[in-house]
Amino acid sequence: MSDIPHSINMKLDGLLDFALERGIFVHVGYATLSQLRKITGYGDLGTDAERTLNYFKSRDTLSITQTPHQNESQEISKLVNLWKLQQSLFKSNGFKDFIICSYNHINNKPVLEIHPGRTRLCFHNVYNKPIPVLILNYTKHNYLQPPFETELLNKDDVDKWPDQEWRVTPDWDIPMDSERKYLLVQPNDNEQWHWPALENNITFQIYTNGGILTEITANSQPFMEYKNWEWHIVI
Repeated sequence: MSDIPHSINMKLDGLLDFALERGIFVHVGYATLSQLRKITGYGDLGTDAERTLNYFKSRDTLSITQTPHQNESQEISKLVNLWKLQQSLFKSNGFKDFIICSYNHINNKPVLEIHPGRTRLCFHNVYNKPIPVLILNYTKHNYLQPPFETELLNKDDVDKWPDQEWRVTPDWDIPMDSERKYLLVQPNDNEQWHWPALENNITFQIYTNGGILTEITANSQPFMEYKNWEWHIVI
């Protein structure tokens, strides 16, 4: 992935050491996307659909083609991200990589921030399998009480969990806390899920009924649908 100043490549055991050296406890477990959505509020596909409709209206068009050569917009980039995840699921590749969370007490409230992993939460109402979760705990207390089972990660158990090469950047912040004491942890292959790794054109088309957006297709194939007053990705 694109280099970020002061970032370091490391595997899971290196990430564990890097965190513990800074007094950050590392917890691991499995959670469903719906559980994480209830806690964090991320994964609102309806908001993405609304932004898509507004962008198409601003362009006065019903279809937009994203090419590998030039980024159309932030709204279309989000659709590309979702589409790439959908295509991966079509190939029977489940969500097997960690969702990375930062946990802290901010203004006397427990806060769980997710990154990367927010886009996967958009599949909360169609993908029900538990997904591995890694929680960086900044509270200085080595226990958690989430609505799913977790355990402290230690060196003896690293091999039991998904591993890949991570790009770790210290002195980061999160939306709810501007103090630069957090770790930004991203997989080194993160860009494969985004527009820069797009190999072929994708044409997104919107469909409305009475002015209400009801469907978005990708290359004329089902992609996002509004049914029973709820948006979902077609998988």
